[in-house]
Amino acid sequence: MAMKSIIFCILLTVTLLAQAEAPPLIAVASNFRWVMQPLKQHFEQETGYKLRISYAASGVLAQQIRQGAPFELFISANPDYIESLSAKRVRKKQVLAYGQLALMLSNLVPSAIDSHLHGLGQASRSGQVRHIVIANPDYAPFGEAALAILQGLQDWPQIKEHLIHAENAAQTVHFIVSGAAQAGLVPYSLALNPALKTRVHTVLLAPTLQPDLPQTVALLSSAGDVATQFYRFLRSEVSQTLLRQHGFNVEKAAR
Repeated sequence: MAMKSIIFCILLTVTLLAQAEAPPLIAVASNFRWVMQPLKQHFEQETGYKLRISYAASGVLAQQIRQGAPFELFISANPDYIESLSAKRVRKKQVLAYGQLALMLSNLVPSAIDSHLHGLGQASRSGQVRHIVIANPDYAPFGEAALAILQGLQDWPQIKEHLIHAENAAQTVHFIVSGAAQAGLVPYSLALNPALKTRVHTVLLAPTLQPDLPQTVALLSSAGDVATQFYRFLRSEVSQTLLRQHGFNVEKAAR
C-alpha cells in the first residue's frame, strides 16, 4: 500500500509539473499580428494548451534567436531569415502562404492612386502626400519588398524625397492611421483589419507588382510537444481558411 501511495504521489507531481510549465514562446513576424489572434484562439480551444506570442520584424526575431531567445517556433515573413539560422537551431520548416502588399492611404488623400501606384508621384508633388512609409527594409521583408517596388517606379526620384521608415510592418499602419504619414505600402494582412475601415482606404497592389514572400514557419530545436502541435495545426484546413480570409495567398503555397 505504501508503495502504491508513493507511485501515486510521483505521478501526481509529474502531472502538476507538466501543467505548470510555461506556455511555449512563439516568435511571429509583425504582419501576422491580426491573423495570429484567431489562430491562437482556435488552437487553444481545440487543445486546451496556451501559447505566448512575441511580435517583431522577422530580422529582429532571427537575431534574438541567434542570441539565445527561448523561442520554440518562428514564423517569418521571409524564409531567408530562417535560412540565416544555423541548421542545429531548426528542426523543420514549411511554407504557410504568400504575403501580399497593399497601398494604404489616409482618408484625407483622394484615392486617385491605382493598383500599379500610378499617381503616387503626382500626389507627393502636389503636397497631398507628405510622407510615404514602409517598414525598415534592413529588418522587415515587407519593407525590403516595398522599397524594391518603389525604386522601380518612374517617379522614384520624387517619391524617395518623401520616404520614411517604420520599425516594422505593423508600425507602418500606425503611422498612416495617426497621420504621421499619408500613404504607405503595408502587408495586405494588416490592411484588412475591420477597425481600419473608416480610417483609411486600401488598394491591393496589382499581381505584377506583388513580391515573392513565402510566409514560412520553422519548428526550432528547442520545441516541445505543444509547439510541435501548433506547427502541425498551422497546416490544417482551419488555419488555411483563416490565412486566406486575412489577406494571404494560400493557393500559391499549395502549388
